[in-house]
Amino acid sequence: MIACGKALRLRHAICVAHTLNLIVKKSLDLTPVLSAIRTKARRLVGYFRSSTTAKKTLALIREQMGKPKLKLIQEVETRWNSTFQMLQRLVEQREPVGAALGGLVSDIPALTSEEYTNVTGCLSILSPFHEATVELSEEKRVSGSKVIPLLKMIEKML
Repeated sequence: MIACGKALRLRHAICVAHTLNLIVKKSLDLTPVLSAIRTKARRLVGYFRSSTTAKKTLALIREQMGKPKLKLIQEVETRWNSTFQMLQRLVEQREPVGAALGGLVSDIPALTSEEYTNVTGCLSILSPFHEATVELSEEKRVSGSKVIPLLKMIEKML
């Protein structure tokens, strides 16, 4: 594709949403503390999504606590947004997940208070990237008039 573009003397423009995805994914992978938390969170979410007993227990506790009926989101390796959404949902459902896990017999460890603090800090840093990615992904063709302000917003937020 690149050779064809060069032969036709077409100007190559990178996909900004894809580039943001690569940047955030690489950053997440290079942060050891966060990598350990993500591994633990994936295991925790996987447990609640695959075990019918755990799922029912969580739903019951959520109902008793008056929390909204939201499913836990599993991370997908190819999309960093799913990491953001998984961690965000775990923070939102922290109390019911912890209570449900405490009432179940399993070897799945809950996230600690310190880990939740790290996740919350991470989410505040990743939030502008998430908003920009969602905004860029909503349109089929994104113009520079949208890309430049989004990148400036990310820069300002950081």
